[in-house]
Amino acid sequence: MPEENPIAEAPAPEAPAADASTEAVSVEVDPLEAAKAENAKLRDQLLRTAADFDNFKKRSRRELADQEKRAREDFLKDLLPVFDNLERATAHAETATDVKALADGIGLVKRQFLDTLSKVGIERIKAQGAAFDPTFHEAV
Repeated sequence: MPEENPIAEAPAPEAPAADASTEAVSVEVDPLEAAKAENAKLRDQLLRTAADFDNFKKRSRRELADQEKRAREDFLKDLLPVFDNLERATAHAETATDVKALADGIGLVKRQFLDTLSKVGIERIKAQGAAFDPTFHEAV
């Protein structure tokens, strides 16, 4: 019969159990610190996001204002030749003896003006004498 080793059958000492209670105390403190750190991180992200959004709104307003300014400038550049021709017609009207030629010149300036307006999408609608149609007319 083989001899039994009394040391091999003895239960192991419970030293790790003491370490587990120490870890439990430190684990209880760590979640609080982790929550505080997470709170600080989220607060920082919120402040950064709010600042980014504020900057986005300012940039969008500035870009919209710049776009409106460019559109006005382009429209006025298109109207300048009409204005120049109207000034020429006015200057010619003071010395003109031929009324027919003057009327033809003013008609050409009017045509140029209407062409310029249609180029930017403005068209005349027939409203005088027509029944009110809310899809085309605006009540004033």
